[in-house]
Amino acid sequence: IDWLVKMKRLPKEHMLDTALKEGTVRSEWVGNAAEKLAEFYVDSKPVYNLDQRELRGGIMRDIEINSAALLNNNFKLDHALIVGITTDLLHFMIKRADLFVQRIAGGRILDAHGDLRPEHICLGPIPVIIDRLEFNGELRIMDVAEELAFLELECEMLGNASTGRVFLDVYCLKSGDNIPEMLIHFYKVKRALLRAKLSINHLLEGKYLVDAGKWRGRCDAYLQVAAAYCKKTENLLIWKINL
Repeated sequence: IDWLVKMKRLPKEHMLDTALKEGTVRSEWVGNAAEKLAEFYVDSKPVYNLDQRELRGGIMRDIEINSAALLNNNFKLDHALIVGITTDLLHFMIKRADLFVQRIAGGRILDAHGDLRPEHICLGPIPVIIDRLEFNGELRIMDVAEELAFLELECEMLGNASTGRVFLDVYCLKSGDNIPEMLIHFYKVKRALLRAKLSINHLLEGKYLVDAGKWRGRCDAYLQVAAAYCKKTENLLIWKINL
């Protein structure tokens, strides 16, 4: 038997990234999608059998790998900026190790979507969320705070952070998960560093060199956003310590 699959393309104008770029976002549709996503997280089974040192070690390795890639001399990026961002991320993990312990104990580490970006959310009366990361289930195991921070970051990069915040607020309301703002900032910086690396890595492939300016600009934009959130995170840490 030969199987035939007939696919129907989702309407491009209803994809969240397109709606954000064109300024056609409908708040009620965003609310519908946020509710659907929050229900998914609430219904997901928490992953408790994680050693917090293993979890933190994995995050630290990811940070160091992304940083090392960006420090490739061929890219001619601002090394002081990259080292500063990397140092702030690692220092946060040392200073606030307790947060990662609390997230595991609170059942906030889930088998999540894995690659939640605006282009993977189709708005409408009946929202659709697509392209869940399937090729490696382990890469989907993460703090729900990281996934939602990433979505908010990507919405912000498209000029509309408030839409991304809707998804976070609806989840927190439905789940009772009181995510510290400094943790959201931390995960935004972590993901911005990754996105900067993915952007600049296009220059390693000849077919993308014609658009080198675009990819370098995108990398720089992510690094600048990461640096800004590092500052916000540090301010929150100082406030917390003084309090």
